[in-house]
Amino acid sequence: MLGDGAILAADRTRSRGSSERCHDFPAAKASEPGKVVFVKTAARGRLSPQPSQYVAILDAPFARIGVRVHEEQVVGIDYLPMSTPTCMSANPLAEEVRKQLVAYLKNPRHPFDLPRGESGTRFQRRVWDAISAVPSGNTRTYGDVAAQLGSAARAVGGACGSNPIPLIVPCHRIVAAGGALGGFMHSRAAFPLDIKRWLLAHEAR
Repeated sequence: MLGDGAILAADRTRSRGSSERCHDFPAAKASEPGKVVFVKTAARGRLSPQPSQYVAILDAPFARIGVRVHEEQVVGIDYLPMSTPTCMSANPLAEEVRKQLVAYLKNPRHPFDLPRGESGTRFQRRVWDAISAVPSGNTRTYGDVAAQLGSAARAVGGACGSNPIPLIVPCHRIVAAGGALGGFMHSRAAFPLDIKRWLLAHEAR
């Protein structure tokens, strides 16, 4: 069960000035143990690793959550190491993300309802829409989603890993067949898989 301290920590991340941005962090290499910054645009290969600007970096029990927005839409949610400093800009959408994160940490059935501006291929968007339809407390396998879309499980896994706004599009709810966890964020490293386990356990309450 999630402790009150974790919820309060997320709730304490407040605005620290009038800036529309807070921190710029460079994308770390996946080979740096304990220092991986999962920047989704870089992971998809469409952009080379570059500094990512966040309007908020929020505290959660499983990671820091970097929030990127563009034109009043959420375009990126990045899971950052727990050592990353939290911050909160004056961006109104950042405050709404913070409120909804706190609500989700208190109640795993709380749905995220935020304006989405993720970019992706037509197939990726079909997969992300299918993922979004999976309710909290439930899972689907890559094969289930593939059968629904008339595709292949490997292709679905690739689209899941390229999801730029996890939590909002809950790709952690897509698992491997036979009860296996599967990958997460194009990785089978400890940090991302621990996040996936935490989220599934939280929603199983």
